[in-house]
Amino acid sequence: MAIQTGTQRGVQAAINMTPMIDVLLVLLIIFMAAAPGNTLGLAAAIPQTSPAAAPEAPKSTIILELRKDGSLRLNTQRLSPENLPQRLADVFQLRSDRTMFLKAAPELEYREVAALIDVSRHAGVDRVALLPGHF
Repeated sequence: MAIQTGTQRGVQAAINMTPMIDVLLVLLIIFMAAAPGNTLGLAAAIPQTSPAAAPEAPKSTIILELRKDGSLRLNTQRLSPENLPQRLADVFQLRSDRTMFLKAAPELEYREVAALIDVSRHAGVDRVALLPGHF
């Protein structure tokens, strides 16, 4: 469609915007319709409840502390390194959740912490979670 202004006679060149807007709207509708099909999510393992099993009483967490002076504490009870394997085996013998939290002083070397992890794994601990320690 041409537009005339003022006193000038003749046809002025102007771009017809209607077909471009129509194409733009069609493309917008196509992309909006295709977008929900491309959503990605994370696979999550949702815990399933068993109707036959009675809920267990919550047990306290087991925290093993290694202080910078080398002393060990199992849930705030002093423990000698010689008694650690037997004490851990006794604690985790009847527990269904075999998770232990290990809290070590930041000044310690990694090999000392790794040795405790190794001892606890041999005593029957399935998972060892590391906690930051500030003593």
